[in-house]
Amino acid sequence: MTYLIGQIVLCLLLASVLGLVVGWLLRGVRCRADINLLKKELQARGEKIEQCEQRIVALQRSMKELENSCKQEQQLAQERIQQLEPYQAEAVWLRQELDNTTSQKNKQITHLSTQLGSLQSLKHDIKVNETIIQRLESQLRTQAAAKNKQVNELRFQLGEMQPLTGQLKAKDHELRQTAAKHKNRIDQLTQQLHQLQARTKSEREALIPQTAGQNPPGQELSGAKTVVAPMPATPITAQPTPSVESTATPPDTLKKQNSAAHPRTTPQSALSASPDKDDLKKIYGIGPVMERTLNHLGITSFKQIMEFTRDDVERVTAAIKVFPGRIERDDWIGGAKKEHRKKYATKI
Repeated sequence: MTYLIGQIVLCLLLASVLGLVVGWLLRGVRCRADINLLKKELQARGEKIEQCEQRIVALQRSMKELENSCKQEQQLAQERIQQLEPYQAEAVWLRQELDNTTSQKNKQITHLSTQLGSLQSLKHDIKVNETIIQRLESQLRTQAAAKNKQVNELRFQLGEMQPLTGQLKAKDHELRQTAAKHKNRIDQLTQQLHQLQARTKSEREALIPQTAGQNPPGQELSGAKTVVAPMPATPITAQPTPSVESTATPPDTLKKQNSAAHPRTTPQSALSASPDKDDLKKIYGIGPVMERTLNHLGITSFKQIMEFTRDDVERVTAAIKVFPGRIERDDWIGGAKKEHRKKYATKI
């Protein structure tokens, strides 16, 4: 037992000795490595120190150069100050002028501000006037619309009166022609009358000496009276040529004259007027003037127009010769059928 304990203690002692030796060796190796590292760091730091010293030398040189340049610049500045001393008085004068101009500008600004206030009041007045002008413009527009409506109505009436002017012109032309014919005829008759009067006068003068010794007193001209019967001295005067004003008869009388001048143009259906009088203006193409013309021809109802034959169309067209082809173009027959169906609710 003691032997085993002695061996264990010996082994422990040997192990501790070996550990100390190994630790010492390892510590020596580590210290050497650290020393080498420290040497390298010292070398690097020495190199950095040398570089810093070189930089310091360069900076000292640059400082010297800057000091020299500063001295030169100070000298130049002093020279420039000496050169600028004469201009200081001008600068003072310019400052005074600037102050004066600024004061004047301030006065002008205050004056302009007062004018701006007055302009704002004028602007308010202008707005009020604009509202008044707009109101007047609206009134003028309404009046202009009413006037345009009246003008359109007058134009429509003028368009309806144009056929009458054409008829009046045609009638005036016919009357002028007839007046010229009558004048020529009257001239011929007056010449014949003068010739007959001269002839009768010469025959009377020739018969007076022949019958002077044969007939008793008081009966000298009996033979002349029996031979040549005296012609009554009827005064023949030339009729004046009718003018447009004299022939401008009313439409009703003109239609009566046209109907009297063309008695054959009245259609057979219009000879017996229908007792029911319709508003023919509802048919497209028939206005107030045309309606009066048709009523004068005896056509007063839709039924008469929708029963027009070809002969009736030709007769009415001849009666209203100012508008040829109007019955077919405006389809009076179809319009009359439509209006008759609307009014009387009967199918044709």
